Amino acid sequence: RTFRESIGRRKKVVGKGNIVIDYQGSHVTADFITVYLETKEAAAEGKVVLRRGEDEFHGVRLRYNFETKQGELFDARGKSLPWYFGGKRVERQGEKAFLVEEGYLTTCDLPEPHYTIRTKEIRFRSDEKVVAKNVTFRAGGIPFLYAPYYTRSIQKGKVQRAGVGVVPGYSSRWGAYALSTWDLPLTDDVFAT
Repeated sequence: RTFRESIGRRKKVVGKGNIVIDYQGSHVTADFITVYLETKEAAAEGKVVLRRGEDEFHGVRLRYNFETKQGELFDARGKSLPWYFGGKRVERQGEKAFLVEEGYLTTCDLPEPHYTIRTKEIRFRSDEKVVAKNVTFRAGGIPFLYAPYYTRSIQKGKVQRAGVGVVPGYSSRWGAYALSTWDLPLTDDVFAT
């Protein structure tokens, strides 16, 4: 490990090697990191891991503010239960608010998820709801449904609907098939199927 502190206009600490930083519940590990002491901002590269509580993110480049707990991670994947996600860019916008760009969202915890919701932009609060536009649903990596808009409430006490239902099967008449349904939320308590 090597450290260097500059006394110039912007005081900073630079680390190279297996760097670990713990600050007010945020835990960052990286191959290379620069922390600006006055603004509490960090820029990290290499094998970057950010942990905050039960949330965990992995990527190749990170910009993060230890004071506001907000930042962005590139070529990222992560989890904020019940969601697992990944994308070219993942932004932590608040304690449980996230933006995933050019990526996916799922509740499957496998390294290669059974199913994913893929789109250019997914906004979600891990304790509230998911909102996405121009969504492709994939099972086993194969796209099976497109939707122009998808929203899913995950608040406790709210009506929970599957949103999309798929029943695979086989019959002598149809051969292999997959029957599907789509629930359209009209209000928090009313759905059209």
